[in-house]
Amino acid sequence: MNRRLKSWSIIIVLVLSLVLFAIPSFAADTQIKISADKTTASPGDTITFTITLGPVSDLGSMQMVLDIPDGLTYVANSTAIADGVKDTLGFDSLDWTESSMMINGYASEADYASTGDTVIATFQCTVDDGYSGSVTMGLTDLEFYSCITWDEHTQEYSVVSDTVNIEKASEETPDEESSEEVTEATTEKTTEASSEQSSSKDSKSPETSDSQPLVLWVVLTSVFLAAVVTLIIVLVNKRKHSNR
Repeated sequence: MNRRLKSWSIIIVLVLSLVLFAIPSFAADTQIKISADKTTASPGDTITFTITLGPVSDLGSMQMVLDIPDGLTYVANSTAIADGVKDTLGFDSLDWTESSMMINGYASEADYASTGDTVIATFQCTVDDGYSGSVTMGLTDLEFYSCITWDEHTQEYSVVSDTVNIEKASEETPDEESSEEVTEATTEKTTEASSEQSSSKDSKSPETSDSQPLVLWVVLTSVFLAAVVTLIIVLVNKRKHSNR
């Protein structure tokens, strides 16, 4: 009995140990979110993206490079580091390099930790002419370290990005537009001519033509009723004479 209790105790301790060690490893995953200001766009449209760091711990330095997908073109000098974010992170430096499209920064005194989201930067791209489909912004060359232990935590970070659907606008060639205009004009003229012919026919036909059948029907009905009444009177008089 004691052996069984000891065995079960050991199993319970092992399970609890696995759970306690597993929870921090899952909780440590930090998302770098790239959100777009629209879900659908057309060629020529400008899309504003925002880079946001999710709940994080042990952040002493960071590096990330924009990965622009096919169908989008980066708007020169559109990237802006969020106001006050360098002080929020406690970094000595936080910079954007236009030529390499890189955001990097570091701290020297303490690692940054937060249970909420932290906006890092915004930038813009335009949709290329003639492109249709979907686009998803990415980040590459990620590096994240602790400035206290200088342990690398890059493997604990993942990128989550919004997908924008690109709808190609329908285009009509000049020939198609002109042919449609000619067709519409022809249809309008034909309709006008038909209405004019109809109105002229109506004006030419006399109003009495519609009333003639009605007058004839009234006359015939009157004659028929008069004949019926006369016949009834004659029959009544004959019956009276026969009774006498």
